[in-house]
Amino acid sequence: MATPNLRSTRPEVTGERIDPLQSPALYLQQHVARYIFAARYCEGKVVLDAGCGMGYGSEFLSRQAREVVGIDLDPAAIEHCQRTYSRGPQFRCHDAQRLPQDWGEKFDVVVAFEAIEHFADASAFLQGARQVLKAGGRLVVSTPNKAANPLTSNQFHVREYWPQEFERVLAECGFGKVEMYGQCPNPAWRVGLNLALGAGKKVVACFHRGSLGIGGKIEASSHSAVERPFTGELVEASRVRPDFMPKKVTGRPSFLIAVASRD
Repeated sequence: MATPNLRSTRPEVTGERIDPLQSPALYLQQHVARYIFAARYCEGKVVLDAGCGMGYGSEFLSRQAREVVGIDLDPAAIEHCQRTYSRGPQFRCHDAQRLPQDWGEKFDVVVAFEAIEHFADASAFLQGARQVLKAGGRLVVSTPNKAANPLTSNQFHVREYWPQEFERVLAECGFGKVEMYGQCPNPAWRVGLNLALGAGKKVVACFHRGSLGIGGKIEASSHSAVERPFTGELVEASRVRPDFMPKKVTGRPSFLIAVASRD
């Protein structure tokens, strides 16, 4: 297991950057739970973590996988990954929307968490992911569920997907069997609150918000006692609460996670 080098110089933290040392524990729980979910598909496999961010998820997957390559467009993030997790994954600076064609069918699993909503051309990434997957390989991809929060927008997101749209774009990009999971189910009152907040923002012309806007702050406050699932910058899977783990879709979960197979 890698030993983290905790240095004061870190990539800039935005509303969308998840930082093991600085992000709210609620959001750390959500993100780490996705990697725990993905790890079940990665044992002994060659894995691509597309949009690896600060690298903690790549490091976690490397405990199960035969090989992990983490890519991110941000050179500062990749420098941090290489410095912090010097053993285990390989980290490279690449645009996930333009995966290298010379990789060929290299990977058994491609993981992409909370990435495609940032892409101007999500189809380019999905088609590229299919091309670098071996026959029978899997794409494990997550995105916010537009159905849970239909009237609000995130200033960092190019496009958010309704469940049917998410499944359709995966099929259009050549993925056969798609298993859909949900994460962080919303009770009816929270969906109603999201609708009310969104409508109110439209009225006052304050439609755009960051990822920790009013609704996010209310959600974070309701989970104020959640534990941070890290020791330093290393994931501690035992600290992730079961209610954050992806499950078969019911109702309107906050996030959608698809496991899509390449035929």
